[in-house]
Order: sequence, then C-alpha cells, then structure tokens
Amino acid sequence: MRGKLEASRQDAIMWQRLAEDQKDLRLRVMGYRIRGQSEFLLGDLAAARANLEQGLALFKPADRPYYATLTPQDGRVLMLCFLSNALAAMGYVDQSLDRAEDAVAEARRLGHSYTLAIALAFSLPQHYIGDCAAYSPSEALRRSEELEVLSTQHGLSSFRGNAMVWRGSSLAALGNPQQGVEVIKQGIAATRAAGVSSFIPHSITLLADAYGMAGEPAAGLEWLSEAASIIEATGERWYEAEISRLRGDLLRAVGDGTAAEASFREAIAVGSKQQAKLFELRASTSLSRLWCDRGKRTEARELLAPVYGWFTEGLDTLDLKQARTLLDELAQ
Repeated sequence: MRGKLEASRQDAIMWQRLAEDQKDLRLRVMGYRIRGQSEFLLGDLAAARANLEQGLALFKPADRPYYATLTPQDGRVLMLCFLSNALAAMGYVDQSLDRAEDAVAEARRLGHSYTLAIALAFSLPQHYIGDCAAYSPSEALRRSEELEVLSTQHGLSSFRGNAMVWRGSSLAALGNPQQGVEVIKQGIAATRAAGVSSFIPHSITLLADAYGMAGEPAAGLEWLSEAASIIEATGERWYEAEISRLRGDLLRAVGDGTAAEASFREAIAVGSKQQAKLFELRASTSLSRLWCDRGKRTEARELLAPVYGWFTEGLDTLDLKQARTLLDELAQ
C-alpha cells in the first residue's frame, strides 16, 4: 500500500518458500495472496491471476480465525477483489463482474466493515465496463456514497479518499465534470494523507479524464504527467496503458493529432505486453477512430477487427459495443 511493490513481491516469494519448507497450507495461501496483489499492481496480470486463483483454490473458510491474526481483512474477499480487476484488464469481462459481486456478497455476509470497504472499492471500476442498470455511473455513485458513509463511520481514512475519488468520477460521467474534478482532488488528498501510495496513478487518471469532460484537456495532461512520474518511481504499471490512451484522447482534444497517435500506439503496445486486452481494445478503438477521421478506413478496420475478435465474453458491455459500432461504420 506504500508503493514498495517489488519489495512486496520478493517478500511474497520468500513467504512461499517458507510455506513449502514448513508444509503449511495456510502460509501457502498467504504467499499466493500477497504475490498476486503485488504482481497485479506491477502490471504482471497473468502471473497475478495465476497466484490469486491458486490462493482461492486452497483457501479454507475454517482457517479464517488463523488469517485474522495476520491481516485485518478477509483473505478470500481480498483475493476475489484483486482477481476481478486483473480479469477485467485482461478482457475476461463477465468473469470479472462475477468475482466482484461475489466479493461484495461475501463481505456483506461476513459483516466486517473493513472487508466490505475493500469489496465496495474494488467493485466500483466494474461500473465503467458494464452498460446496464446494474453497472452504470449512477450505480457507481450510489455505491461510492455507501463506501464513503461506511468509511466515515469506522474511521477508514484511506477508503474514504477512494470513495470520494469514485464519487467525483461518477459525477463527472453523469454530466457534472467541474464538481467531479473538485471531489476527486479532495479524494486524492485524503488518500495521500492516510499514507497510501498504491492506486494514486489510477485516481489521477480519473481526475485527468474529468478535466477532459470539463473542457480543460491541458489541465488533464498536466496531471497525467504526475501519474507517469509516480509509475516510474514505484513500478505500479497495471494502469499504464490507460494513462497513455487517455493522454492520446486529451492530446487530440488540444489539436495535436500526431502526438495523440503516438500515445495510442504506446497504449496498444503496453496493453499487448501486459495481456491487458480490454485496455488494448480501448486504445485500438481510439486510434481507429482517429484514422477513420483521417480517411484511413482500411487501416482502422485492420487494426481494430482482430482485437475485437479476440473477445468471447462481455460483448454487451460498453467498450465492446463501442468497438462494434465503429467496426460497423468502417465496413460501410
């Protein structure tokens, strides 16, 4: 949580070795869990998925009292949370939504406020993937408000900041970008005041996006520069492709199409390297739209069609619908 991600991964590897030496299944689960968390944040999504799925497969509910002596949150819910976000980035959209809702349902059943705060926080990104009443900015706003109330009641300062970031992002998506900008900035400040470094680049990207919605793309670009600096300092690269894609969108908004194209290409390359197919699709859609507007319709379709064709689930979600609409336009 303090941004020392490679050190965290190395500690997890040592933990796994210790578990093997001691033939301790519970320690093995903890090793998979911590390693999966670290690898997700580092952008090694496939490794994160493998470790988290191993941890979940070995987790035994009867061991919960033991795990409670080691960490303040429920291990199964936490692994589901990180797995849901890894699966989303990798393009397994339906599986991602299922894991996120499983995490929230389990946290509510356990009646543990800190665990519920984690589950709510990790479920919020799903509302920007789905495209229905259950997954929408309106529902994200409602859930972020629930998280903010829960965090305030129980003194969970870092989650209160996260809730404010998502509340602001939801307000921006619902047509109130200026208000959204101010709420997100307050949320980032609250998160930093709580001593949390992880996920700050993601929060800054939401802020930059809100600035774009407010008609201030230059301000958004300035914030993205800060996000990029944090990534280089900490290695938290799981959202790197999206930062590059949004930079491209904002550069296009200020009229620099050449730089925008370079940013889209960078986002596609990073997404491909990380096996982040959803992020690769978003960047490919942005670049294809740019090429379409320049009259390069064949090149645009040849870029987007194979990325879209990779997906076997989530075809009724927002990103897939937008890509399909553009492909249909390019086919005319």
